[in-house]
Amino acid sequence: MLQTSKVFIISIILFPLIVVGQVSSFEKAETFFYNKDFKQATLFYKNVISNDFSLKKEIAIAKCRVALINNSNANIDFNLKYLEESLVEDILPSAMNSICSYALLQLYYMKSDYKNGLNLIKKIGIPNLQPIYLAKFLAISAEISRISLNKEQEINFLKQLLALMKKNNFIEVNMLNTSNKRIKVEDIESRLSVLNFDKNIDNEFQANFIENVLLAKIKEGDLQLALNILEKNIISNRDSLLLNFGINLSNDKIRTRIIKLISDDPLEMRIGIILPINKNRQESNQNILRSISSFLASPAVNGVKYNIIPIESNLDEGSLSEAAEKLIFRDLVHSIIVPESFKDKNDLNYLANIFSIPVIYTGKNLSFSSSNNSSFNSIKYISKNGKFRDYFEDLIKPKDNDYNEEEKIFDALIILRNIHYLANSSQNFELDKVIHSGHWKVEGISSYEGKVN
Repeated sequence: MLQTSKVFIISIILFPLIVVGQVSSFEKAETFFYNKDFKQATLFYKNVISNDFSLKKEIAIAKCRVALINNSNANIDFNLKYLEESLVEDILPSAMNSICSYALLQLYYMKSDYKNGLNLIKKIGIPNLQPIYLAKFLAISAEISRISLNKEQEINFLKQLLALMKKNNFIEVNMLNTSNKRIKVEDIESRLSVLNFDKNIDNEFQANFIENVLLAKIKEGDLQLALNILEKNIISNRDSLLLNFGINLSNDKIRTRIIKLISDDPLEMRIGIILPINKNRQESNQNILRSISSFLASPAVNGVKYNIIPIESNLDEGSLSEAAEKLIFRDLVHSIIVPESFKDKNDLNYLANIFSIPVIYTGKNLSFSSSNNSSFNSIKYISKNGKFRDYFEDLIKPKDNDYNEEEKIFDALIILRNIHYLANSSQNFELDKVIHSGHWKVEGISSYEGKVN
């Protein structure tokens, strides 16, 4: 009996030691952080980051904390990398997500990376920050919008900033702690007055008139003149164009696309398909790829050399337009198909409109971007009612009748084939002309269907 009691007493004494030993590096790091012992906190956060068994959420928090602790001009690239990695999987708590996003926006602004700055702004919206930090966020967002020539967005941020400053009696806001750049209430009011004035006047001859001529010639298909403008290097002595949503296009990219289009074989068709990275990613992408295979195995491809380029994208607007930019200027596509899941498409529509890239959205109803003929409701779908239907069903051999996604992609490819047939060319501006003419809706599809053996 005595021996049993000793064992019991010893176990009670040892129990607290075992509990203390189980405190994780992450918990220790958080304790040091909240006690403002940042040196010790950094050591333990680095242990969390380097430990293969750490939870993803703990690693994300640790990287955010380390970047915030070591906030200095000497560590910009290191901090930027850690902040990007901490935000990439969207697993941070809401409050920390706002703080890390604000810190990352500061770094993008300091490095003049306005493209990524705009993408971040669009992705996070208005973060949940204390008034003084929210004011700094709005000020930086307005400045990035101004530099990127996005006047509507700049006005929106300036109005929110002005209201916030007046509500909290802020006379001025220091945009960055490391600089003396300040913005005052009267500065905002003055800038808004200028922006509203510009908005209400019709000025045909803007400062970027030559750039507009270049883009107009590309859109109209006058490629040789567009190339001459580039070769003469008269675009404000710059080597790139900054579009109004932050994409900076080098003249070399534009030149490469123009030269390729000039020398294009009219029977070569390059089509980009943007695959959404969503919860059903594997199943969705598999269905889309099955549909592409069905199309390439059908008689529709006879006589045409098809190059179909799939590319994945996150669902936010910035990622979507970035994927489209790669397709247009890296893969030199003539047209783009965008499946369901993507909600905000304004930037993509803007880019497609400038360069006359036909974009088909396969949402509830198939539709073109920025086209007067926005709906296909009156179209006879060949894959549903015509000769290609049998090929489609035989090739995909569905287990059930629910193959709506494959069907829409197949329809989109068939419609592009018919437009290509009518245009007698794969050039994107020629395809765009056919789309806007409206005649292809009935005549084009029935004409091409008649050509199928």
